[in-house]
Amino acid sequence: MGNTYRKLGKYQEAIEAYQEAIKIKSDYHKAYYNMGNVYNRLEQYQEAIEAYQEAIKIKSDDHKAYFNMGVAYKKLEQYQEAINAYEKAVGIEPDVINHSKQQDWTVLEEWVNGQGESGVKERNLLVLKQLKGDG
Repeated sequence: MGNTYRKLGKYQEAIEAYQEAIKIKSDYHKAYYNMGNVYNRLEQYQEAIEAYQEAIKIKSDDHKAYFNMGVAYKKLEQYQEAINAYEKAVGIEPDVINHSKQQDWTVLEEWVNGQGESGVKERNLLVLKQLKGDG
């Protein structure tokens, strides 16, 4: 039901349907994941992150949840958390790079390049290179 509401653009109803599904089956990973997607669509990024975290607690290898969580962190300008989430996504499913090529990485690149010389900066540059399909 939640997916139908989401497709119709009835996002609040979709969230309520996902919440009802979770009440019935608390380990319903897809309900959390889809709810995160709706929150992302509504630009409620902190709520999206929380929903993706719940999905990941249930299904720890959900590369899509990690990737979309990275998108939400990026929107909140929590760049290190975004890179960490993207790195997890790529580590689980390297093909996520095909999806990531559609993203604009300029903001993250500027942030990483502004970091002082450190091992963290080098790691972050490597993750960005992978996401852009250069690595």
